[in-house]
Amino acid sequence: MKSFYKKPLKKVWRIIIITVIVYILFSLAITKIVYDAIFTRYDEEPTVNITELSELISDRQEVEFRSDENLLKRYFYGTGTSDGSVVVAPGYHAGADDYLWQINSFLEYGWDVFAFDCTGHCESEGNSSVGFPQEILDLLEKYQVRRCFYGHLHGAS
Repeated sequence: MKSFYKKPLKKVWRIIIITVIVYILFSLAITKIVYDAIFTRYDEEPTVNITELSELISDRQEVEFRSDENLLKRYFYGTGTSDGSVVVAPGYHAGADDYLWQINSFLEYGWDVFAFDCTGHCESEGNSSVGFPQEILDLLEKYQVRRCFYGHLHGAS
């Protein structure tokens, strides 16, 4: 009598295990597809009117630095003689030029400003727009900028 119930029970467990494995694999595949669709490379023009600030762009110093395997663009605005510096960290799907009005305000108050395009954004290398925390660590370590940090959400809450 035991063997009569044993075969169907084995079959039920096998079906449950296979269903769970298929569900997990399907979920991972869908997650990867959605993730790649959301975090694409960002190469848009600035979303703000920057014609009035074109002189600010022409006077900035551009420097490249490595963050992991990607070469990122960093921009320096100011004289280098101020009492402090501000790091402007753009948000998700934004570049340094999207913050020119804020950068101009910091300069008017006498601060030097560092800004950069994140991995996969605008002038920086990268196939996708992820990698934000590593860029901040690299920037702070390499340039010892520790006075002030101005950032915009990168989508996490």
